Amino acid sequence: MGTVVVPTKSQGGYSPLRDLATKALQEVGDLSSDRVDGDTLFSLIDHANMTLETIMVNPYWEGGVIKYYLSLDETRQVPDLIMKYGMMAYYSDDQASKKAPRLMKKFLTLTSQLLYRLKFGEGRVTHERVVIDKDKDGYINWPVDTWPVDDTEQVTDGST
Repeated sequence: MGTVVVPTKSQGGYSPLRDLATKALQEVGDLSSDRVDGDTLFSLIDHANMTLETIMVNPYWEGGVIKYYLSLDETRQVPDLIMKYGMMAYYSDDQASKKAPRLMKKFLTLTSQLLYRLKFGEGRVTHERVVIDKDKDGYINWPVDTWPVDDTEQVTDGST
């Protein structure tokens, strides 16, 4: 697998939350940078932390637990695009904007795409062919060693 390039502020670096929050507000609200006040930026810390939670439950995320943001000057080792679109999605949802469903879809799609590329690289997805044995009635004959086993659960026939 080759190196995967994910857009960030600088090569090998990640943008501070303040920069990402300003960009997110400008794009979602069509605001100029001089119209974004400190209180509005500070409110985006919650949206950034919700974005981190969304990342951590993504099946392609392998980075473990990410510390929450406590300050606008902090950075996290998360691609800038994911953070920006996450804040845009959660902010627009919080504001009951008509843009919210579209932005949430874009954020979730982008998150999975970028995290997939970071995990597996740029190559094609390959699938393994599995031969399934069926009996004469068409039921699958699963090998016994592949059955999920939970020793804590008792299987009964329903009678008491």
